[in-house]
Amino acid sequence: MKKSAILTFHYPNNMNFGASLQSFAVSKMINKTNKNTELIDCNPTRLNLKQNIIFNLCGKNFIDYCNKFLKVTKKCETLEDLKSLNNEFDAFIVGSDQVWRSKWLQNKLPHYYFDFVDDSKTKIAYAASFGVDFWEGDEELTKKIKPLAQRFDYISVREESGIKICRDTFGVDAVCVLDPTMMIDKKDYQPILDDWRDESHKKKKYIAHMLLDDTRELREESEKIGNYLKSNINHIKGKDIKILGKTITFYNKVSQWLTYVKDAELVITDSFHCTVFSLIFNKKFVVVANPERGTARLENLLGIVGLKERFFTDIKDVLKSGVLDKDIDYVEVEKKLKIHREYSMNFLKKALGEVNE
Repeated sequence: MKKSAILTFHYPNNMNFGASLQSFAVSKMINKTNKNTELIDCNPTRLNLKQNIIFNLCGKNFIDYCNKFLKVTKKCETLEDLKSLNNEFDAFIVGSDQVWRSKWLQNKLPHYYFDFVDDSKTKIAYAASFGVDFWEGDEELTKKIKPLAQRFDYISVREESGIKICRDTFGVDAVCVLDPTMMIDKKDYQPILDDWRDESHKKKKYIAHMLLDDTRELREESEKIGNYLKSNINHIKGKDIKILGKTITFYNKVSQWLTYVKDAELVITDSFHCTVFSLIFNKKFVVVANPERGTARLENLLGIVGLKERFFTDIKDVLKSGVLDKDIDYVEVEKKLKIHREYSMNFLKKALGEVNE
């Protein structure tokens, strides 16, 4: 069996629940087509001493998760380390998540367009995301990335806007596919859910509050929604503790976070993957997006499932909208997702066909 390598944002010091679960899902999804798959252990970020201390204090749960649920290559810290992977793998897959967001990756971005991969190897982008609906790179970066993008054998993006970026900026064709978290069965997440078995959170109804850009105002408005629904607020990211005047988040386990979403009365979020898992577990939810982070990925997802009415940029509009009193028809949602799942899997099978025996 030939081997496939996946480059994505799996690394634990990212301290990101969605990225962690997406890494698990993309591996599981590709394993359905190509059993011999590993995540490339490449971390584009370097933590300074202060950041390292905070990570070691707050992020241990992400290390445990990676060790339990992710299969990774040897650590790749240099370009030469990455190039050596050509001796082990036949196909290289980048995605999902915002792996093509130039604002985040800066000088490491060419790695995510496979500058280290030999011409003879199969190069695939699966549900790669630019994060926003425009190309953030300048002219110099575009000149560097364009020929790399044109070496890809197959390109798929996570948002419709990514198709236009690929065509207009890089001169390549792309299709839109589902994020891998929606491409595996709900039961595939059970081993992760089983990693945290405390059920005390079920004693009272609660709203799962997962806002990446949290503020006092957002929390106060969440409380108003909680009062309306007669539910407690559960801040599912973790516990905030003040140390030397600075608020530090001690993150929950990934399994704990996922369980909190699964058992919630309602989910309030600005997170793409928290929205995804609200859909997977058939939850009521509202998205309160921060335009500064980019809303393309959230609007695209809600458009696919026909739930754009649950998208807001001001949390104060949630109660006014009446959406909290409406149930979601998950039979219809699943019908829509089924079409996109079949299309996405067909893309993947075609892309990997030439490296499978």
